Amino acid sequence: MEANRLLAEKAHVSALRMEEMTHEMQIIAHKTKAETVSMRIITLVTLFFLPGTFISVSPRRQHAERYYSTEVHNFAQLTSRASTSTPGLIGFYGGFEHGDTFNILLEYANGGTLEDMFQQREPPSCGDDIIAFWNAFVEVLKALASIHDLKKEASDTMGHKVFQGYVV
Repeated sequence: MEANRLLAEKAHVSALRMEEMTHEMQIIAHKTKAETVSMRIITLVTLFFLPGTFISVSPRRQHAERYYSTEVHNFAQLTSRASTSTPGLIGFYGGFEHGDTFNILLEYANGGTLEDMFQQREPPSCGDDIIAFWNAFVEVLKALASIHDLKKEASDTMGHKVFQGYVV
């Protein structure tokens, strides 16, 4: 009985935190007035040693439900292929609808995009750095290949974002 009560309390606290995070993200989205073409652009990737969950809320659009359904379906298919999963692909925890917003739960990352990395860092110059770069890049290619294997429409695949070591 006590264990059930503790689990219920933890679940309630987690739900309150998620609600608070959703509200904070709505405020940030309103302040920046950033719109996206589809759900995948709102995604974030994994912190180095502190993986966490981030809730992203899509803007209300005419085709948002279709984009949402497609993204959830595709992420679920990629996730279900556990034996072929690659560390270069962002983690997917699920999705939910709330009112007229569509939400996808993904891994969190603070590394920025590959473009950011190339602008902020010098190109790898020593052997170990070059090997590490290409090993990470191969993981990105594996992630792109797994997305391509879904046989999605070319326009869906072309819109994916590449973050440092991850494909979204």
